[in-house]
Amino acid sequence: MKKKYTLTDRLITKITGWLSALIIVALAAWGIVTLWGFYRFEQTNDAQIDEYVTPIISRAAGAITSVRFEEYQPVKKGDTLLTIDNREYLLQLQQTEAAMQKCSAQLKQLANRQTAEKALVQAELSRLQALWQQQQLGLNNTIITAPNNGSMGRRIVSTNQIINAGDMLAYIVNDETDKWVVANFKETQVAGLHIGDSVHLTVDAYPGRKFTGTIISFSPATGSRFSLLPPDNATGNFVKIVQRIPVRIRIHGSREELCMLKAGMNVNVSVPKKQQRG
Repeated sequence: MKKKYTLTDRLITKITGWLSALIIVALAAWGIVTLWGFYRFEQTNDAQIDEYVTPIISRAAGAITSVRFEEYQPVKKGDTLLTIDNREYLLQLQQTEAAMQKCSAQLKQLANRQTAEKALVQAELSRLQALWQQQQLGLNNTIITAPNNGSMGRRIVSTNQIINAGDMLAYIVNDETDKWVVANFKETQVAGLHIGDSVHLTVDAYPGRKFTGTIISFSPATGSRFSLLPPDNATGNFVKIVQRIPVRIRIHGSREELCMLKAGMNVNVSVPKKQQRG
């Protein structure tokens, strides 16, 4: 029995055909644009924004008496970030000053004499003066200040916490230096890249904005060579993996534009293959 097609069936067939054609055209256009991009540019999305993040390290030991910053707070160079109990340092200074006064009095008594005792007292006074300077430096280190203009990172200390010299207290993101992009290109791509090449940048956080930059340096080794456990291909079964070379790119733009960019943001990097080079 011959199957009859209704008007609805013919309409669905026609719509399906048009949709299929549109999808094929869209895929073809996408493929052409993608291939054209590969032809004109060396591209990678394995790239992040970076900038100097300065660690705040204690040079004195003791109990924290006050913390004067909050997380992500903007600070100026010289602002007090936290203070450490300085009473022990003050007592040590007072003891040293008393010993220095004693030596000075002894030298006055031995002023007209050229004896070994006078030389010993003079040497002791010199030692105490050096000790006083060292203790004064320790006292100054109980006040920890911002080393530069920037913004504080996470706060990991609190009042009355006991810390030791060398402890990490916080991080400050430096606002006084440039920002850059570290793009990890495949080793098969770097042959066409040169220092001074212009770069097109798109940040995932701001998809509608275009940034530009310039290649300023190449890593002297692959990224895996600087890892904690570098690969050793001399043992076991060898599987060849394409390595990546970190490339440092300076970002161009005004101070307001650069302030929008934060360390760690993902970036898409495109380097035109045909560039005029001097």
